[in-house]
Formats: sequence, C-alpha cells, structure tokens
Amino acid sequence: MTFNRFSHVAWRLNASFRVVCLALLTWVLGSSPVQAQFLNGGFESDYANWTIRHLSNPSVIPTFPPSTESHLGLANDATNRWNQNIGLGVVSTDVVGNGTDAHTPQVSFPLFGQKAARINYHGNQNRASAITQLATMGVPDIDPADGKVHVRFAIAPVLQNPGHNPEEQPYFFVEVTNVTKGTQLFYTFNFSNQAGVPWQTVGGYQYTNWQSIDVAPGAGRLDVGDQVRVTIIASGCGPSGHEGHVYVDSGSGLNSLPGPFVTATGPQFAQAGGTIVYNYSYSNGGTATMPDAVVTVISPQDNTGTPQNLRVDPASVAAAGCTYTTAGTVDTVTCPVGTLNPGNTGALQLSFLAPAVPVGPLNHGDYGISSATSPFLLGPLLQTNVTASPLADLSVTVSDGVSAVEWGQILTYNIVATNGGPSAAPAGALITSTVPASLTNLSWTCTAAGGATCPNASGTGAINETTAANWPAGGTLTYTVLATASGAGTGTITHSASATAPAGVVDPDSANNTGADVDNAGTGLRTLTLNKAGGGQGSVTSVLAGINCGTACATQGSDFPLNSSVVLYASAPPGSIFAGWSGGGCSGMATSCTVSMDAAKAVVASFAVPLDVTTVLIGPGGSANPGNGVVQPVVAGGTVSYTITPDAGYAPVITDDCGPAGAQTGGALVGSTYTTNAVSQSCSVSISFTNAGVVTVTPSVGANGSITPNAPKSVAPGGAVSYLVTPNSGYFALPPGGTCPAGTWAGNVYTIDPVAADCTVTFAFAAGVQVTSSVAAGSGTVTPASSTIASGGQVQFTFAPAAGFSAAIDAASTCPAGTWVGNVYTVPNIVANCNLAARFDPITFTVTASVGSGSGTASPAVQAVVQGNSTAITLAPGPGLRARLTAGSTCVGSFSANNTVFTVANVTANCSAVFDFSPSIASVPTLSEVGFMILGLLMMFTVWLRQSRRGDLPLSQRS
Repeated sequence: MTFNRFSHVAWRLNASFRVVCLALLTWVLGSSPVQAQFLNGGFESDYANWTIRHLSNPSVIPTFPPSTESHLGLANDATNRWNQNIGLGVVSTDVVGNGTDAHTPQVSFPLFGQKAARINYHGNQNRASAITQLATMGVPDIDPADGKVHVRFAIAPVLQNPGHNPEEQPYFFVEVTNVTKGTQLFYTFNFSNQAGVPWQTVGGYQYTNWQSIDVAPGAGRLDVGDQVRVTIIASGCGPSGHEGHVYVDSGSGLNSLPGPFVTATGPQFAQAGGTIVYNYSYSNGGTATMPDAVVTVISPQDNTGTPQNLRVDPASVAAAGCTYTTAGTVDTVTCPVGTLNPGNTGALQLSFLAPAVPVGPLNHGDYGISSATSPFLLGPLLQTNVTASPLADLSVTVSDGVSAVEWGQILTYNIVATNGGPSAAPAGALITSTVPASLTNLSWTCTAAGGATCPNASGTGAINETTAANWPAGGTLTYTVLATASGAGTGTITHSASATAPAGVVDPDSANNTGADVDNAGTGLRTLTLNKAGGGQGSVTSVLAGINCGTACATQGSDFPLNSSVVLYASAPPGSIFAGWSGGGCSGMATSCTVSMDAAKAVVASFAVPLDVTTVLIGPGGSANPGNGVVQPVVAGGTVSYTITPDAGYAPVITDDCGPAGAQTGGALVGSTYTTNAVSQSCSVSISFTNAGVVTVTPSVGANGSITPNAPKSVAPGGAVSYLVTPNSGYFALPPGGTCPAGTWAGNVYTIDPVAADCTVTFAFAAGVQVTSSVAAGSGTVTPASSTIASGGQVQFTFAPAAGFSAAIDAASTCPAGTWVGNVYTVPNIVANCNLAARFDPITFTVTASVGSGSGTASPAVQAVVQGNSTAITLAPGPGLRARLTAGSTCVGSFSANNTVFTVANVTANCSAVFDFSPSIASVPTLSEVGFMILGLLMMFTVWLRQSRRGDLPLSQRS
C-alpha cells in the first residue's frame, strides 16, 4: 500500500505545519546571524566540525540503565588515542572508506557517500570514545512532510558479547540535547545481547544492520534557532577484556538520510492487557528512485527474564495492506510500499497486544525498510513501559491561522488542550502559556467541551490555570486569545502553551504536551506564485507555509514577508517524475529550491511521465543491483546507476538501447558503480559477465589520498576502467603513472579507455596550495568552498548571487586578482594558501525627484533604492498649491491622502518623478432637488429678514 507524502499527510499539514514551518526562518528574518547547521554529517571531510573525546570506562556503569551521558561514569583518557602503540595498528576513532568490518564482514561501510565514521575501534582495555557536534538548527533541518525540525543519522554497532552482566557489557550510547532549551531530546543505550535488539552473531561479536536515528519532537521543543548537541559514544566492557565500536553515517548534514528510511512512534507508557499502537513513517530522502520498497516489522519484545515477543493484531495488519507470518512467538509483518520517488513519504499503523502485567521497557527496534536498489535499514529503537496506572494523554495545539504578520495586526490564537484518554484526568492538571514581548494587550476566554470544565471563563496576560474538576477523556479546553503584534523591523513571534498531567494518572506521550505557533513578522509582504507544467503529476509545498499545491492544483499564490526566504519542495507520485524548476531564481533537478522574496516571484515546477529503464541480467559470472527485471523511472536526459559485482576472474559487459532510436548510450563504471549516459527513451540495460580474454588493471596508491576501487579490476579487452581519486585535506593528485595508457580526468574521476592488455596504474599525492572561499557580505553563494591545487595553478569560482544582488570581490580577499566571465571568476597563478572573499552587493536603482513648475519642494532629490523595495518622496507645496505628477515622469506610484507623500513601489529600474505645484481646486458639493428648494427658501428668508430690519431704520440710513 503506497502513499504519496502529500496525499497521506495533507490532513496533518494545517496549523501545526504552519507553526513549525514558520519557525524555520527565524534566522532569516532575525536581526542577528545564526551559526551554521550541522556540517559534514557524512564525514566526507573526515572529522571536520566534529569533536573527538578519548575516554575510559568504569568496571560497572554506575547508574543503570543510563539515560544521560553522566550516568555512564566516563572519564577523559588521553592515552586512548594511541591504540596503534599496542600493536593493533588502528587508531581508536577514525574515518573509513569503502570496506567491511574485520570482525563482522556482514557490516559494510559507508552507508552513504564515500566515507563513514568508526568510533572506538579495538576499544578494549576500558577504552571508550565519543564524537560530538554542536550546531544551530536552520531551514534545511525542516522536513516539509511534517513541518518539524529533524536530526537524522544512521549507526551500525559491532560489540563483543562476553556474557557479562548488562551493566558490564560493551555498549553504544547516543544523546541529542537541546542546549538552548536545556532539555534532552533523545537518547538510546544498547548493550551487547540486549533483548529486543535484532543482534546477529559472528564468532564472539554481535552486530545489527545499519539503523537510523530520527529526532523530531516538534514545535516548542525543537525549533529553528535552537542550538543542538549530538553525542555518539562506543565503549568496551567494564572488566576491560572486550571491545565495542560503532559506525556512523548521514547525509551532508544531520537532517536527512539520502535513501529510504523508516521511523516508528509509539507511547512511552501503555496499559497492561491493552493494545499498543505504533505508527511507522517512511520516506525516500535520496535523489534516486527506490523501486519495490518494503517495510518489515518484527514484533516488539518484552524485558522479562525470558523475553517474549508481543503478538500482532491481525486486524491492523489487514487494514495497513500488509501480510504477516508467525514462527514460534515471533510475528513478522511485511508491508510492500511500492516505488518511492525522491521526497515520497508514507505511513503505516500496526497494533500489538500488550502483556497482561506491568513490565518495562518493551524494546521495539527490529523493523526497517529496503528496496530493490538499497539495503535494509533498521529504524530507531523505541521503548514502551507497560503500567497498571490509569493513562491520560494531554496534548496542546496553538494556531493563529496566519502565515505572516504585519506589526500592529490583531491576532486571534486558538489554544486547544485535549485529554486523549483513555482515562479521565483528576483535578490538578496545569495549563500554561509562554507569551513573548512582541505580543501585547492579551486577553482570553475559555470554552469547555466534552465534559471538561474551564478553571476560569476569562482572563488577561499569559495563561496559568489549574483544573479544579475532573477532565474526562475526549474533553477539550479551548482558549481564544486576542493579542496585538507589537514591534518594528523584521522578526518572529513565538507563542507556546503546555499541559501537564496531575498526580494520579500517567501521561503516555509527553511529545504532544507542548504546542507552539511561530509567525514571521515584518512591515511588508510579497507574492510568490507557483505554477506547474509538464505531462506528469506532482505536488509542491513551501516553507514558510503558504504554498500547498497538490496533484489537482495547477497554480497557487501566497504572500510572504519581504526579504524572507521560502523553500519550495516538489514530490512526484509513482508514475510521474519531477523534471526541474524554472523562474524565480530556481533551476535544476533537485527536489527543493530556495526563493528569496525581495520582490514578487513566479516559479514553475515541471513534472513528466518518466522513461522506464529495465535491468536485464544475462547469465552467470556476477550480480547487479538493481537486479533482473527491476524497472527504474528516469526523466528524459537523466541517468540510472547500478552496483556491479563480478565473480573472481570475470569482467562485466554492459550494453543498452537507451539512446535515440535505440542507440547505445555507454556509461562509466567507477569502482562498483556503473552509471549510464543520458537516457532518451524507455529501454533496457543488459548486464552480462565474461571470463574470456579479460584484461586486468592493477592500481597502487601512495600516502595522503585514496582511490576507489583500490583493487585489481578486470575488463573485457578494449574496455574502460575508472577510479574515484580522493586526496587528503591539503593535498592534490599528481598525474598517474604506471604501464596503462594515459587516461582522462572528469572532476575527481580518472578513466583509462581503452584497456587492451594487463597494465598497472599508480596514483600519488603531493602537498599543495589550499584555496578557500567565503562570503563577506550580502546574499549569495560561491563554489567551490575549498580546493587544493599545485603551486602556480588556477581555480575557477562560480558565483550565484541571490535575486536582487550582484557579485563582487571583497577587499578582504587574499587571493591574487582574477578575471570575470559572466559569474565565473578565474584566479590564476596561485602560489600560496589564500581565501577568496566574495561580496554580494544589493542591486540598486536611482529615483530622482524634481519640480517642473509652481512653488514647492520634492525631497529627497535623489535616492538609491534596492531592487524591489519602495521609497517615499516628501512634497511641500506653497500656500494654496497642490502637487501633481507630470506626464513626463517615469516613476509609477501613488499619493498619500493629504497629497504630501508620493510612494514609488517595487522599484525595478531607474526612474524620475517630476511634480507641478498648481492651485488647489476646492470641491463643490452637489445638491439634490430638495436641497436646492431648501437653499432657495433660506435665501428668500434671509432677504425678507434683511428687508424687515431695514424697515425699522430711517430712510436716510437705508442702503
């Protein structure tokens, strides 16, 4: 049963989506800068941005089971870093490239990209190691599917199992802390042979498949602008003779996994003898389509002396479109979810029967997702305690129903506190709100429903209420809050509220106790229009919230704060494919695009009916992934990739009919990855293997760099061999040597083509000149961020100014002067380390004001206005005069009500405003027929009255 993320979660993307999505741009609109998000999540730059700690562990974990790092009893140990001195030849904590674990070769690494972290390798003798990174959450940390800030990464533990007591076993520990709010967001502690963890055993070692960590507690608990610390620890056993290590990998940051992943959510407490409901959210966070995806769930396990698995509720299996099998006491649920295009998200719900007596915790960590093109990835361990105490699930939502606020605006918030049951909450539940200084004049009223009772009917200021009556399950307390947005400039308004359960009940889910509404506030709005094109279907959403254009939507517009950044996300359901962006500064095939709202913008998202590329695997001699018969959809002009694994002595032979009229497109095999050239039609890629007359290229590599593959490669005569060449930081690759023909470079890929006979190729690296780039001012990007070249070489930098900005070189730049070609800047003859400091200057236009005739002034006479902004011209006419814009003016604008200010809006070119000052023409009111009759009577009465008075005067005084 397959769900598109928009069709399935649209019902969730209402107030809560607006709440969290607005939070993610606080750093864009705020007055102070925010430090970068998590960097180098995939360890592609070794341990850059990470802090390594070398530790020693005690003989027994002092607080067991531990829930914080402090419970582990670890101490700093500088000697830990020199494991190679005891003959193991491996540093305890390092970064590794392509390979398999020496003790459990079933664990391969990396999971993504080219590198993964390895923590505490050979860490016995009471050694432990930790890696830590501290970062501030930003826009890319938001998942548009649920509007929440996410911290995501994957781990693969390898622990010896000596059979010690649990508090003495090797372990790994993960902790995620919100430093800003002073709260722990997540922790997990797994020791070898722990119940409910899908350990697999090889010799004396236990391991699991790669498993994901996904931390997203929601608005009010984790917001953009919050500083977050991630800590990952691996340790050997307490008695000291056995080791434990763990591998870590992620995407470029720690916000998304570049492939399919699944996360389960469930209650922290469940009723003994009842039903435990787990919700599984799955997604494709990568850039490639994942065909034939399957979510597999093994029933959770209790923590009794003889662990038993829970039984699944068959009705929930059928409702989810899944099937299940039973082996003894273990139920395995299999849920095919079909093809997942990049960005696709779906959800499943399964129920399990809780034990009849209190027990805890229940461990649910044996579930995951795989596809025809990706390995099985476990979801995060989830723990639930079974209790006999009554449960009352209190939750809070906050929403004002708007996506942007102008200062001075009156806002109406609805704060809804709900008891989700199943039991009533006795008196004593606490409901509070946190009000920022930017909200003033607060007043509120309370309305109860479902049998609940408001503590007070109304009040002012922040809410701080304690219930005085029983709060039944299903009852709600709705606080309607009126407030004024008070401030200036640009900023954010965060209004949150919480509910706390009273004594006598247990709240099964603390994650929903707090809700928040975060609005961006400013003095102006600009319109973003989204249009969809092409023959395929798809959906587009935005962050900030405002655009939510589903498959039936062709165009949609929404206003956003001036100078804010809006991220658009495109997703195509199976049967369609995203084909790229255009307009509004957006381009390319990435499924997201950031739009700078310095002016009104229009963006086009194109969707297409995909071409189908089918794998045809012919005969023995090796394997391919995706395998025989698997179909991969691709946009016209796109490429598809395969993992090719020949048997010993065999070489792959790959052909296709993907070019125009069925022509061969060719492709490149780098390491074990074969990538086609551009696909022009639906086609097949045929993969076979030969052992007839194969030729072998044998590589060697020196210090200070690596190559992939670093092993002999066999090809059919006349075939090609490619290597991914990766110098260490501060080094560059020298021209390869050996007996093979000279090859060609494409970026960091070196290809020898053709190979006619056995030969060797030698790679070497030399220290070079380090060239970096930075942005000193303005809005835009420059690439590459870093490059190492031979002394005297050159580097080309590509500048990408944001809309309304132009590129320039800042005076702080230390690189030699270069030359411009468009937005490409080439720096030649670099002989020393340097930094290219880029500057992005606002594009400005001149608005000129002058007086053509009459007496008066127009000021200022000349103004420089940033593109898309507005400006005002102050008019001071002479007595009895009024300003008018002459026909020769090129500025377009409007006068104020008293005609003393002329506003030029959305300036996009130089313009002039010429004013004439001429006499004002008083307006003459018009009268109806009745008015004229009354006026005539009044005039007659006035004449009569005057004549009467004159009759009293002597004749000599009459005039």
